[in-house]
Amino acid sequence: MRHICLAVFAVVLSLGASVSRGSRVDQGRLVADSDTVDLGGLYVPVGTVPKWCDVKYMAIEVGDRTMHARSIRGALALDSTDNGPHVDFRDGALDGRHFTFMTEQKESVGYDFAGDFLRFPSSEPSEDPILVGHLRKRVAGRVVNEVDLKFRYIIVD
Repeated sequence: MRHICLAVFAVVLSLGASVSRGSRVDQGRLVADSDTVDLGGLYVPVGTVPKWCDVKYMAIEVGDRTMHARSIRGALALDSTDNGPHVDFRDGALDGRHFTFMTEQKESVGYDFAGDFLRFPSSEPSEDPILVGHLRKRVAGRVVNEVDLKFRYIIVD
């Protein structure tokens, strides 16, 4: 029994050693800590974007802490103007590095996204993608187009 306890302790120590600032281990999974990881900001698509994909940028806002987590909401901007058309999402979710959301439908059109942060945003601008995932466009609830996209984080003054 003593050997089993020592083995479990060694595994826990090795997991703890690989955890970075702003994350924690919960039931063996690496989980981002919404109190220290700030996802808020603007993300723009990188590379080739198909013509049907009218997303110009994604805005993410991390809200106030609730009992269990911080709310993650935002919008997909469908043109590059500040007050142009957009679709909102209110129930974004972050599980470790995995990020998902589904937008509201506007004129029967909506989007959903599932992807992973390669790294979390920092104050250092970079041309490299930090978020990769799969975007689906839905019309009247039916998937009409989908694409794998990469996003980079931009800093706006």
